[in-house]
Amino acid sequence: PGDPAPGDPAPGEPAPGEPAPGDPAPGDPAPGDPAPGDPNPGDPNPGDPGAEDPGSDPPDGGGPDPSFPPLISGIQRIDPDATPGSRPTLRVLDPWRFGIGPEVHVGSLELDGSLRLEAFAACRFAFLCRIAGGTTKVEDAGHDAWTSWGRWAAGQAHATAVDLPLLRIAGNEGLHYLVGIPSATIPTSGIFGYDLIGSTRATLSGGGETGRFDGRAAVAFSPSGAQVGIDASVLFPSATYRFATPGGIDDPARSPIATGAGHAFRGEIAATGTSATPLDCSGGCPVRIDGGLFGPEAARLGITYRITGSGAGPTISGVGVFGKKSPRP
Repeated sequence: PGDPAPGDPAPGEPAPGEPAPGDPAPGDPAPGDPAPGDPNPGDPNPGDPGAEDPGSDPPDGGGPDPSFPPLISGIQRIDPDATPGSRPTLRVLDPWRFGIGPEVHVGSLELDGSLRLEAFAACRFAFLCRIAGGTTKVEDAGHDAWTSWGRWAAGQAHATAVDLPLLRIAGNEGLHYLVGIPSATIPTSGIFGYDLIGSTRATLSGGGETGRFDGRAAVAFSPSGAQVGIDASVLFPSATYRFATPGGIDDPARSPIATGAGHAFRGEIAATGTSATPLDCSGGCPVRIDGGLFGPEAARLGITYRITGSGAGPTISGVGVFGKKSPRP
């Protein structure tokens, strides 16, 4: 009595079908297997990017290119004879209409640690023509490896020239700036679209409401240079103004705006408006475009624009920066 019958387990042994001591229970993972909800070997941990995750770089590869110098902070000389890709260029639209720009051909610029424009000189001798941001605030600022843009507003700029006192800029006005390192080389064929990546608020000379810039660009490249197509709008609360090159972004090869030295470009096209205020463009308004191709292989396209109304009316000014997309088939 007390002994197991033939075929019965000895005392302490598991019954047939029951797990042995230390064996996983039914449904439990085997030793070395991941627990339920744990990643499989080689899978990313929660919060890590997957194998196909592109991260935060722009789709056109807008991260720093070790073969192309990025923008840096500090004082930098503007030299019209510099090799493209070696020094930054500067374009400004000032609210005082001193005739400084748009493009500053010779002088210097100063960028702070966030690559925002602190000061610039539009002549060889800075003590004669340096203008600093002073008490102004830098609004609408943005930058990447090769371009920087923004607007001085709501304060007083300081000028070193004797005949230029403190230069007031109202909060709804602005000195718009565009800094960029010109492309050393650009494609020699193909049509590339460009999407807007940054802009300043459009301002009226004399103040008033500000507007939002929106648009796209396209460039037709050839061995002799490039033609720039633009289709853009400036939207104010009371009116919208649109300007586009012939052919727009669908056929930039028809554009009269072509690149020249340093892959810069400039030209004049016409704008239309939906209202006579704040700018009367019922008969068409001239738009002065000034810009350039920046970064490796024309990775960026930047423009300043100024729309001039009929008669002695106000002007509309602003900056737009675009990033290159893949070539069209």
